[in-house]
Amino acid sequence: METEDLQSYDLEALLQLLSAELEEADTHPIHGTLLVRTALAGMPLLTAGLPDLDKSLKPNIFLLHILRCAISNCCYIRYPTDGALLTAIETAQSSLHKISEAEHVWLSGTSETFHLIDDISLSLTAAYSSPVTYSALESFLRSFAEDTYKDELKRILGDLTGLPREPYELFGRRIESTFSTLDWRRKLSHPSWSFWRDWYQSFLDGKPLDWEIQRRVAKIEYWVWDAGPQAVADEIERIQAEWLAEQLPQADRVNFDSTTGLFFSQQVPLNAVGLVETTLKQVEFARSVAANSNCGFNSNSTSWMYIEFTLDSCRDDANAIEQNLEIARQDIIEGFKDNTYQPDAKLTALEQVLDRAVTDLRAHHPDVAEAWEARIKHKLKLAKAEQKQLIVEKATELIVVSQEKLGAEFQLDAKTISETSGEVQSGAIRRFFGRVAQMRIVVRSSEVVKRIDASSGYKGTRIVQTLQSLIDLIIGVWPG
Repeated sequence: METEDLQSYDLEALLQLLSAELEEADTHPIHGTLLVRTALAGMPLLTAGLPDLDKSLKPNIFLLHILRCAISNCCYIRYPTDGALLTAIETAQSSLHKISEAEHVWLSGTSETFHLIDDISLSLTAAYSSPVTYSALESFLRSFAEDTYKDELKRILGDLTGLPREPYELFGRRIESTFSTLDWRRKLSHPSWSFWRDWYQSFLDGKPLDWEIQRRVAKIEYWVWDAGPQAVADEIERIQAEWLAEQLPQADRVNFDSTTGLFFSQQVPLNAVGLVETTLKQVEFARSVAANSNCGFNSNSTSWMYIEFTLDSCRDDANAIEQNLEIARQDIIEGFKDNTYQPDAKLTALEQVLDRAVTDLRAHHPDVAEAWEARIKHKLKLAKAEQKQLIVEKATELIVVSQEKLGAEFQLDAKTISETSGEVQSGAIRRFFGRVAQMRIVVRSSEVVKRIDASSGYKGTRIVQTLQSLIDLIIGVWPG
């Protein structure tokens, strides 16, 4: 039933209709998504009474853990077999329950969203039945004025129209929140909240940020979350830079000359056939070393089996090698997170070998590079004038801290991005932002920042901000 058809329904009729709709068997798979979208719609309520971050840290840490619950819930709906996300949800809940009583006062009368998110976290992994979902929704909405209650019921009923194939696809619809987001944006204006402003807006727009970035954020270790918004923001910036560098591998590498205080690009000469053989030898050796550890890595491990299959059956298929090694790498990363593998230097070394192998294949092997570029080039589009202008402006700062050749290429790429479209623009975007990502990783070193301070007309911290603003730009337009 379309939302406009519900205008004449009174509150009781809307509740009866919702109850009946939720009892339909075909709606059961999306109950969890429905609840999470309702919690997202109520997010602005969480900032009512929230003190400024600079004035009071603990209430903001409390909000941070609520956001951690919310992003973990969203990611679990997207990746329902990822057990590490369940751990993230549980640890976020534990942190919330430890501090909720002490900090509850700032929530005033708007704690409904907090309790709904908490309820969702408790029951998301269980099989939803309509009474559970209905009860949670009714409990959330009943404290609001009747007009708000009815508007939210109509929005929820609208979500039940034209059910998607997969539950997470419901996130592709806009959320028309009944609650004003103005106070939300104002209260979260501190730079530490930058990611969360973009994250929330992406769900309101029905265009969630890249799911892999969200998943990595959800899995940030608990002690980082406990340290507060700035610590989490720093970790998110690292995640974003590394993710972007993975998406846009380069045939060269950006390095920093500590003598001149300038960045430069350096070609990595590699032969395609030799690259494959070298890659496989390095992987085979690293695996043999890791096999002698006592961390849980063995012939029954997913990563082991993918490496074994690659070594035995895929030596002539560079694309299969790249894909299999990436799966093996992700298994190790996830295994460290969910304790399938215990922390071990030998297994970490194998993961690093796999990371470099995949990156080198994407950047230097013509078949892999072509296939990888085909996978991502449709994502690399910038059409808005303000986006193009920002790139041109920020490029001038990057040129100042780059050696002549790299600076000239930054200038050329920025001009191409600004003045062209299609595949020509896509190629320039790939090189420009791939290098930006590499530079952002390099400037995580405080020594590099200090050297920039001493050698250029710009403060090192400003260059960090410039690089991050460019990463935020491209991630913001990258489809989830």
